[in-house]
Amino acid sequence: MSVEQYQKSVNTLDKEIATLEKKKVEADKKCADIQSKINSIQKNIASRTSANMVASKKKQIANDNHLFLRYML
Repeated sequence: MSVEQYQKSVNTLDKEIATLEKKKVEADKKCADIQSKINSIQKNIASRTSANMVASKKKQIANDNHLFLRYML
């Protein structure tokens, strides 16, 4: 391979790395948002007394945890 071909390969890989880093930042933000939502729901549960409300909030937490794990992978 010539130097130009190597340089082209390096440039392509640099672009791919930048794209992946951007996607990681976006996924990290989504994870943080989901975690914040989960924390908020958990705090809300503590202030609620209705059994139905607690069950509903726990279901929301389970759904959000599922989303969180999906973005972590």
